[in-house]
Amino acid sequence: MAVDMATVAKVRDMIPMSRPLTPEQRKADAVGFVTPELMTGLNECGLRPMGLGDRTVFPTTLGPSGRPRIQQGNEQSRGIFLGTLAPQTTIHDLTRLANAFGAVESLKVLPQRMCAFVNFAYPAHACMLYAVAARRGIALWGANVSVGWAKPPPIDLTIAARIQKGASRIVFFGNLSPNVCERTLYALFRYATAAVKDRRLESIVIHRKHHFAFVSTTSIAAGIAMVDRLRGNLVLDGQEVSVDFATEHVRMCPAFKEAPTAAAATPSASAAAATAATTTTATKAPGASVAPARARRRDPRRRQ
Repeated sequence: MAVDMATVAKVRDMIPMSRPLTPEQRKADAVGFVTPELMTGLNECGLRPMGLGDRTVFPTTLGPSGRPRIQQGNEQSRGIFLGTLAPQTTIHDLTRLANAFGAVESLKVLPQRMCAFVNFAYPAHACMLYAVAARRGIALWGANVSVGWAKPPPIDLTIAARIQKGASRIVFFGNLSPNVCERTLYALFRYATAAVKDRRLESIVIHRKHHFAFVSTTSIAAGIAMVDRLRGNLVLDGQEVSVDFATEHVRMCPAFKEAPTAAAATPSASAAAATAATTTTATKAPGASVAPARARRRDPRRRQ
């Protein structure tokens, strides 16, 4: 089904203009945009151009705090709770922090509480983040981040199967006209993900010289919705646009490389954990079972 560009245009007209680009940004071959800071409440207030700190692989303010702030829990899972976030924190900061350990399945942000829930695709990657936080602590924008286990919902079996085939939360747009701007791509995101719960945009990066762009969302479900709705059906400025998944790059932040990663599973164990994640909300740690008399105790993991 062809994309209803009239509807997309209406959505685009409702999106506020981005902050003006600097002369240097206008001349650049690539230009990026991110959603605003948590202090804005993440309302529909448009995008802002990426600054120098937004264009690095890791947030420039990210590093060990030396003061671990851990919320103890009895069971491990693929979900991590991040609390006491600084008001300047952006969704882009949080996804880059998570990508230092693994691929993100979904990210839920609660700006009114200055906290977030990161759900990894594989439990082993959540274990790596927790191990680093327990040993060295994590600081972001000068705030000592509180880290704990969360209780994520199970991954839908259909989404799990698509992950195995290369689905990600980042969408590639190729063969773009020079006239396509960030507001059009933002409108396409909102149009294609209308049925997705908790949809949010992370960033948009447009490579003008090579005529392609990347739209990063906060969930693989949103990425799948965009590709399924737009691939083979999108024409912008008279040009047929190619749409597909982009690879979510994962690499350890140098500041954390000395931290232990014993909790990380072997590749075969990671595959088994991924299968388990599709049928249960958490992976139990050894010895986590409790006697019936204690089974009524409150689950220490935060529910999303």
